[in-house]
Amino acid sequence: MMIPRTVVLVLSLVYGILGSSCPANSPLSFYAERLQNATEEITTDIQAIVLESGPNQEGPANVTTLYTALTASLNATPSDNGLDEFSDAFDVITDAYFKACYGPEEEKPSQSDAQSILTDFISLLENRSDIARMRQLFGELLCLQNFNHTSTSSNISKRQTTDLSFCARAPDVKQLYRCLDLNQELGCIFNVNSPQECRSPSFRKRNCLAFVVDTTGSMGEEIGHVKTVIQNFIQSEENSRTLCYVLVPFNDYGYDIAANFTRNLEYSRIYDAASYLSRDSGSPSFSMTDTSITVRGVNDLLTDVNSLIAHEGGDCPEYGMIGILQAIDLIDGINDQDVQQKGKHNIIVLTDASAKDDFLYEDVIDTADDKDKPDVMVHFFYSGSGCGDGFGHYEDVKNATGGYSINQINAANFQIFTNFISGSSHSGSKRKRRNTDLCKKFQISHLVSRFSCLIETSSSSVTITRPDNTTETVSVSSFTVYESTDPQPGNWMVCVSSGAVEISVISPVSLELDIDYLEERENGELLPKSQLPFQCDTHIFTLASPQLSNISLAHPLYLEIIDNLNNVLQFAEVSQCESGGFLSGSIRLPSGSVQYQLRGHDIGGIPFTHVVPDSFVTFDTPSIQAQLKGKSPIVLNPGGTSIARIAISNIKSGPMMLQANVSIVIQSEVSVEIDDTFISIEPMRQEKEIQISFIVPETLAVDQILPWSVFVLDACSNESMMVNFTAIVKSSVPLNITSTSRSIILEWSPPVDSTLGNITHYVLTLDFTNGTIATVNISGDINQYQVNELSPYQKVYASIVAHSNNGKTAEIAPIAVLTDQAEPGPVSRLAVESISGTSAYISWSLPQEQNGIILFYEVTIKGLYNETHNSSVYGINVHNLNPYIRYTAVVSAATSAGKGQPIMLEFYSLEGVPNHSPSLTNHTILTSESVMLSWNPPPVQHRRGFIQNYMVKVQYMQKLDIYNTSETVLYISGLPQYSDINVSASISTSVGQGPFSRPYLIHIFTGVASAPQNFTATATSSSSVLLEWANPESPNGKILYYQLYFSNDNDTYQVLDVSIYKNSYHIEDLDSGEHYFIVNAINYAGMGDNSSEIYVSLTMPTAKPSANLAAIIVPSVLVICLVVLILVVIAVVAFIYIKRIKGKKTNRDNKEIKKKEKGFEEELEFMSNIYVVVDEI
Repeated sequence: MMIPRTVVLVLSLVYGILGSSCPANSPLSFYAERLQNATEEITTDIQAIVLESGPNQEGPANVTTLYTALTASLNATPSDNGLDEFSDAFDVITDAYFKACYGPEEEKPSQSDAQSILTDFISLLENRSDIARMRQLFGELLCLQNFNHTSTSSNISKRQTTDLSFCARAPDVKQLYRCLDLNQELGCIFNVNSPQECRSPSFRKRNCLAFVVDTTGSMGEEIGHVKTVIQNFIQSEENSRTLCYVLVPFNDYGYDIAANFTRNLEYSRIYDAASYLSRDSGSPSFSMTDTSITVRGVNDLLTDVNSLIAHEGGDCPEYGMIGILQAIDLIDGINDQDVQQKGKHNIIVLTDASAKDDFLYEDVIDTADDKDKPDVMVHFFYSGSGCGDGFGHYEDVKNATGGYSINQINAANFQIFTNFISGSSHSGSKRKRRNTDLCKKFQISHLVSRFSCLIETSSSSVTITRPDNTTETVSVSSFTVYESTDPQPGNWMVCVSSGAVEISVISPVSLELDIDYLEERENGELLPKSQLPFQCDTHIFTLASPQLSNISLAHPLYLEIIDNLNNVLQFAEVSQCESGGFLSGSIRLPSGSVQYQLRGHDIGGIPFTHVVPDSFVTFDTPSIQAQLKGKSPIVLNPGGTSIARIAISNIKSGPMMLQANVSIVIQSEVSVEIDDTFISIEPMRQEKEIQISFIVPETLAVDQILPWSVFVLDACSNESMMVNFTAIVKSSVPLNITSTSRSIILEWSPPVDSTLGNITHYVLTLDFTNGTIATVNISGDINQYQVNELSPYQKVYASIVAHSNNGKTAEIAPIAVLTDQAEPGPVSRLAVESISGTSAYISWSLPQEQNGIILFYEVTIKGLYNETHNSSVYGINVHNLNPYIRYTAVVSAATSAGKGQPIMLEFYSLEGVPNHSPSLTNHTILTSESVMLSWNPPPVQHRRGFIQNYMVKVQYMQKLDIYNTSETVLYISGLPQYSDINVSASISTSVGQGPFSRPYLIHIFTGVASAPQNFTATATSSSSVLLEWANPESPNGKILYYQLYFSNDNDTYQVLDVSIYKNSYHIEDLDSGEHYFIVNAINYAGMGDNSSEIYVSLTMPTAKPSANLAAIIVPSVLVICLVVLILVVIAVVAFIYIKRIKGKKTNRDNKEIKKKEKGFEEELEFMSNIYVVVDEI
């Protein structure tokens, strides 16, 4: 049987991620994270033990590798189905481990419980009495690890021979595992190899089958069939699922008065299906509420059935309705709540006539539909066509209860039908109503493992079409049941060639739901509840199922809670938590015994609504108790107001939510005021006190006794409770009270009552509301009393009784006194949880010394700056923090008297991404190809975390090098000689990398340049000189430019105001005479060494050349010029000719040809002019 509230923790094998219903940092996401951690822990631990005891198995620890390791260790054959079976068992173990290790502290098993848990585990394993609980205990043991037990043999090896009881002496998990392995019990624990051998033998029977048989004379043949069927059914497998049988033979003995209808029944008897004993020996497995009813055995049923004979009966109608009612009453009389609320009972009526007591059909329907009665379905087997009106209202009863009717009784059909309806009681499915048509369709979802289809038709055969369009022809004789044990999911169809067909489909589902209810603790985290929650509470739940792989999560999926009549009481849409891999939702829990139902679509898109078999749960209702606080009876003072205190509590243990309405009933002259008519008791608080004020009229007589009552109505179950009390009317004692924060002073006057004698003494009663009640006797001549050493804002109820010498008394009803408020004490349990680099959650609890009503809490955050907040709750989120900065949280509580003592707690915000870069401060040039960099980290407030790494980017000559280092210096080598490099740097924390600094330019040089080499000067005219030089032998850095110096007297040099970027310079406009020059190279180190000095002497020409020389030179020049000119003309003509040839070949238009011809003429004219010039020359 499934444990409905157990959560399946490992679902990675079942379905993938769809969406998210638990956003990051939500309580559900934290729960999911813990859940995942627990799963990984237990998987790793168990796999380590398995591998230590068995063959090696590689692979990370997960469900699959653990299953593989176990099957190898146990010599089992792994399979997909086996993996599913193992996962189901392992989920139960993991769930228990999670609750034991991570659940609420008050519900965790302690180390001192380990030995008893181990003993219980071994007992359950040995007896196979509760397999689910056995696995839960194993999960708890895995959490505890060590069992605090001294064993005489602490080390168990495979060579030892042990029995299972010896395993209870194991000192730890490893030794326990070895012992279980030796006893071949691991297969049972983990559901590996032979799961059927580990199944619990107990099966909760809760269903009854009743036969209401017409024994009138016309039923002779049919009764023979009934005998055969009942005998066969008792010997079938279905009998093992049946709790009881009911047999009600009915007839018509002429008792036609309603009060005597039952006398038309031969008898009505109930039989224990589990017992073959007769009524004279043995004890039945169930009892009856009416102890006068005898529970018989199966042998008695066989005897009674064999004794049935057809007899009597005059006219056609018989007394069948009273027989049905009697069968329901017998089932309803079973003293077992499971049978009443969870059982699915079938009543089969066999008759050939309508009912003479037909008017009782509404009583039958009302009784069957009554939620406080058993859930019954009434079916009819007819023989013949009934009386003149057919079968009367039997069909109405059938339709109202969801039953069936068959028109032919024979042994074979009756056997098929009985098995059919009996199977429906255990199917967990809903029957589909019958429809009449030529063809009928029905859908089978992927969750259905088999189905039965009851087919009724007058045709001799039907054609069944499967989802894959294959067909099958089935013969029919009035009706038949078509069954498929491995049906195709999809649309099925049943058709007849003529006439009509009626079908009813029962589709048992293979559906298991594992549900865990979570509760939110004071610190906001979610943890699974160890017990089912109370009704009317709204709870977050997690849901899982091994069958979720067949369910579509692309459609809405609903968890529904239904009653025994399949009415939906509550429902919730479930969604998937991405981080945890499970489904979750929130639902309000109904009252009573209920069952789970899942509604959605399968992976084929087929909608389904399936009841989860054996998923019955009962959400208990709080049990209310009301008590009077203080003395009883209460005192009423005429003309005054009297106070009574009532404590309302839930007397059941465990967390709960109790909501109730409170009202008071007393004599009408007295008015009543209640400080709170609707109360809520929060979880973990067992009591709520309400104060009742009675406004008493002056007309009430002294010493009169008045009864009064408190009514408490549970808002959930609508169940009420009444508690009765008494009040007495007394004359009052005038009383005045003053108070400080630590004391109260009571002053009173003698009572004004003529019936009193002299006051002999006063009795002062002080109820300190903490369980302490003090009584003080004070002399009659004293009228003051002071109470000291009280706490601030302490409530004290004070009353005074004045005793006189004639025996009469006066008494003032208790008066509530509050001492003054004072400054509260420090808050307790101050804690800080850093959420991110910029936010934190600060929480605290109430001060132990509240000293009044806490108006607010002052929260100050001290760090780079101070920030103050006021909060009315026990926690606050602070934002705008700087990452990785030390802060101090200062929290103090405040009452109306002022702020209390502050309490401080230092914390660091979490790391963030740096928002500043390092400061590149220095570099050292080591060689012409290397440099040493150094830098300072950003200020602490800008680092935003612990610096894990520096990243340095070096760019040069369109190349980028990246260096990572944890130091603040970096040596860079292998650079191009005397290069310029750009350097930038950033820092990284565990969260991310910060920005890079601005580029830092470095020029690599080793000194000033040496003198330029090969410095020469060449006069190019009488006023200009060409200066040339070679690079320095040792440039010692990048040569930026050359600087030239000149002088006319070799004494004073002037700088040529020009930066020269090449190795020559042509200087012009010089005067004649001597000129001196020096050059040097400039690099980043500055001015280099001077070159050697050179000089040039310039003179102006003064004489003309001679005539003879001119006579020689001129003709020669002319000849040369003429030759050159002729060559030029030839080249031009050839060029023009070629262009003309190309112009013709391209077939250009006439206009362009003319342009070219015109151009050619112009060129010829130009050439003619040249010849003229030449001739002139």
